[in-house]
Amino acid sequence: MKNFKLLLLSLLILTSASNYAQTVLLLKADAESASFVDSSIYNHESTATQVTKTTTEFVFGGQSMFFDGNSSLNFPDNSHWALSDNDFTIDMWLKRSGNLTGVQTPISQWHSSLGFSFIILHHANYHNPNEIGVWFNGQVIDQLKGTLSNNWTHIAVVRTNDVIRLYFDGQQVGSDYLLPNNWSVNNSAANLKIGNQQDGNEGHGWQGYIDEVRITKHAIDPNQFPPTESYCEVEADFNQDGVVDINDLLARQEELKKWIKSCWKPALNGEACM
Repeated sequence: MKNFKLLLLSLLILTSASNYAQTVLLLKADAESASFVDSSIYNHESTATQVTKTTTEFVFGGQSMFFDGNSSLNFPDNSHWALSDNDFTIDMWLKRSGNLTGVQTPISQWHSSLGFSFIILHHANYHNPNEIGVWFNGQVIDQLKGTLSNNWTHIAVVRTNDVIRLYFDGQQVGSDYLLPNNWSVNNSAANLKIGNQQDGNEGHGWQGYIDEVRITKHAIDPNQFPPTESYCEVEADFNQDGVVDINDLLARQEELKKWIKSCWKPALNGEACM
């Protein structure tokens, strides 16, 4: 029976790890480090320009990121940003520091010569006051836009099969963007930027706060929005010897049981930790 339980726990770890492999970016401002850490299993490194952590505004963890319009958090191009023709979810928490004017960009992989992939932005030429929208492949998408309040708002862009939808606090805004057959998001060679547009368009930055940024290579059920707690992080190497093996299970069974209860089951549905 003991061996069976250990085998079951091992299978649960592998299942959860497979699920978390689909989360390619998990940016949490509450990390203890002064730097901006990707908490996904891929640990993507970033370079920050004028981005600050603040304790005056946050959703979870006591801190968020503040962007002053010229700030940016830069992640080099990576195959993980390629959304292609697969299901995906891009979600984050936003709070504007004033009325949205000009061009303001919470996240983008968007460059005129390196390729247009996706961008979430307010553009005064295309959007009403305080409205933000989502564009793909260099095209304005009229269906994917909504008005942002002056409170913290969870936004999520979700592709499910051949439909893309935009959600604010778990409620769909705009309308369904129905995709043609074989539609795919362009594979841009540009950097991924949080809080600004790609190289060459600095100054089109976000003015306000951002928290809990996540890119996931599957469609998260919108019934899970908005998250009620910070996103789970995975730590399967319980004895921290650099190897995930049976010794982790034997050494830390109680911690593993708690982790399975609080994070494994919710993680399978893209939910937050209990």
